[in-house]
Amino acid sequence: MDPALSILSLFYGANATTYTQTCDLLSDSAVAAVSGPLYADLATTAGAQTYGFFSGDDFTTLGYTSRTRSMLQVE
Repeated sequence: MDPALSILSLFYGANATTYTQTCDLLSDSAVAAVSGPLYADLATTAGAQTYGFFSGDDFTTLGYTSRTRSMLQVE
């Protein structure tokens, strides 16, 4: 999986691209360390162009996204 196509890579790093790793629950502080800057970036035009694909269209009105998506490449 191309890390650029999945928001998981922002949270899990290289582990998001391997299928041998478990998907451990992240701590609140680990999530906040990624989501805070990510949400701040989404509030800007440049950030919306970079990360807008991953967030729901309700982000601008709610200040958070109620859903996300990834693009998977099947070979």
